[in-house]
Amino acid sequence: MARKKAKSAPKRQPLIMGLILVVISFVLYFQTTGHEFVNYDDDTLITKNRVVVDPAAPLSACFEWNVFSPHFKPLVLMSWRAEYQFFGENPAVFHFNNIVLHALNVLLVFMISISLLPRFIKKKKRIPVAAFFVALLFALHPMHVESVAWAVERKDVLYSFFFLLSWWTYLQYLESKKYLFLALCAFFFLLVLLSKSMGITLPAVLFLTDYLYQRKNIPALIKEKIPVLALLVFGVIIYGLGAYFTSFFSGGVAGANTNVSESLQAASQANPIFEIFIMGFLKLFLLFAHVLVPAHISVIYEGAEIQEWFGGFVYVIPLLLAGLIFLAWRWREKNSVYLFGLLFFFITVSPAIAIGKYGGVGVFVGDRYTYTPMLGLLLAIVVLLFSLPIKSPRLQYIAPGILAAVYFILSFQAVGVWKNAETLWTNAIEKTKCAAPAFNGRGVYYLEVTNEKDKALEDFNRSLACDSTHARASYNRGLILQGKKRFAEAISDYNRAIRIDPRYVEAYVNRGNILRDEGDYQYALEDYNIALQLNPTFPKAYFNRGGLYLNQKNFEAAIQDYTSAIAYDATYAKAYYNRGLSYYNLNNKEEACSNFSYAAQYGFSGSADVIKEYCK
Repeated sequence: MARKKAKSAPKRQPLIMGLILVVISFVLYFQTTGHEFVNYDDDTLITKNRVVVDPAAPLSACFEWNVFSPHFKPLVLMSWRAEYQFFGENPAVFHFNNIVLHALNVLLVFMISISLLPRFIKKKKRIPVAAFFVALLFALHPMHVESVAWAVERKDVLYSFFFLLSWWTYLQYLESKKYLFLALCAFFFLLVLLSKSMGITLPAVLFLTDYLYQRKNIPALIKEKIPVLALLVFGVIIYGLGAYFTSFFSGGVAGANTNVSESLQAASQANPIFEIFIMGFLKLFLLFAHVLVPAHISVIYEGAEIQEWFGGFVYVIPLLLAGLIFLAWRWREKNSVYLFGLLFFFITVSPAIAIGKYGGVGVFVGDRYTYTPMLGLLLAIVVLLFSLPIKSPRLQYIAPGILAAVYFILSFQAVGVWKNAETLWTNAIEKTKCAAPAFNGRGVYYLEVTNEKDKALEDFNRSLACDSTHARASYNRGLILQGKKRFAEAISDYNRAIRIDPRYVEAYVNRGNILRDEGDYQYALEDYNIALQLNPTFPKAYFNRGGLYLNQKNFEAAIQDYTSAIAYDATYAKAYYNRGLSYYNLNNKEEACSNFSYAAQYGFSGSADVIKEYCK
């Protein structure tokens, strides 16, 4: 009896470890099911995205949205769409599914580690436990909080699921030589490309794995990967990377930007590539260092503030990283895990360095970009800890155990920060010297959620005090001033927003609204027309231009614009109501009452009295 138990125990051990990993992942992140959506892309990409919320939008729209750009992600949109159509605007569902995907990724990391660690750890008995700690640290790392607790970062957990699954099937191919696994590797890579552009580095990871397994027949390696390499070409095309990198290296992507220090801006005027080179290495170093020391977690990190802190050291960073690679290369004969881990991290994180613009909220560096890449560093960390000269195996588990406990405490606190937009942006304000995007984001929360307009106005003022070129804060302050009937000041803010961002559609529309209400129909019409030229699918622009035509008693033109607004937002209650008013003025009672009914159906309370009085 005892012998049977001893033999079956090793078989059950991975299952028990896997179950523990899943439970711990849920314990850490389950609090997010009580969190709200936040006003940092959750609104624009999910709750206000017609592709997601409009049941009339064709499923093909998921594949047309941002096609030929690095932001192409149809499978992510389809997952959000399914959740929204079945459960409505319920953030708990979105957050729960992020946790599920994260838990699955943790299991895949465990399985991949079991395959890879025999290359780095000599004692076979320690491999399952070491793999468990790699997966445990992956499950608990504070840098993962952004990817799991943020609803919109379904992008990370979904692409990583397919990325890890593709890599795992490739490892199975290497061990079994069954071409079915190679075919599955290519299939899952296709799903990676349909989830997020970060995953385009997978072919490089496969070749890196070949190096680890000492496969040296380069022509044969390329031949067996023809399906994967063909998909890589497809990814380059579908992400529009050819045109993107042409713009990038000509300075079109980096552009003028407040996240670059004055000294670096001056140097880059003579050579734009210099800025790209230095900033790229700085971002790479920051992500690398933050994985190793995950302190001071925030949703945004201000570029200029970081550069000021580093000073002239930014010019040494390329040499430092090159030296690190060189040392790992020299150490490869003793243990190749450090070279493999570093190269895996640098390869897989590279799209975040190249694709992200330097300006904007949280784009300078983002925790989310390390979600999959950190696996390479965690492998190296665990192997290092298991290589310490400690005779007792149990004592050897203390160091990774303590590290996991520290990660859990830091992550649990960081998860709580994502409770709502107020807690998120307040934390960012506390962690940065003067964060214009954070003040603006919290101001939007006060404006749209709690209706505390004075607090919102104060935050928008503070945002513009930090950065006078922050277009969103200028626009949002204009909204409040417009509501307070301080129209001249509101127009001044809209003018500023348009000067900063000439494609700011909403600023044109709201400036047009003020001009229209003041009777300046000609300039108001110009603003509406510009807005619709910039975005022909923006329903609010059609609605407000329709209001102008309604004021001018041009009822046919008003009906046409309201119809366009409804075409792009089938639940636009007030557009139905105003179209009903237009039909009423044309003495078309049937159409007027039909539109009033739709307005009432979609929640416009003013329709009820009109229907009672006019539609008997």
